[in-house]
Amino acid sequence: MSTSVGLDRPGERAWSHPLVRHLSAIVALKLLILFLLWFLFFRLPDGVPKPGTDVHSHIAGPPGTAHNLKKNEVRP
Repeated sequence: MSTSVGLDRPGERAWSHPLVRHLSAIVALKLLILFLLWFLFFRLPDGVPKPGTDVHSHIAGPPGTAHNLKKNEVRP
């Protein structure tokens, strides 16, 4: 006595089962909704700098004023 949930006949395809079609449609719909929510609320508008790009200039100053210190070198 076998209780496997596999295909009934060897030549039968998985898409012929209504449960497989229903679950795949639900997963596709959920992925579409997640992408739509990301697109509407979390996407950065065009022309906005990426987050974290100004952290370096905030800590070290603008690129023209940043200095590299070598070993045994005194700060200006």
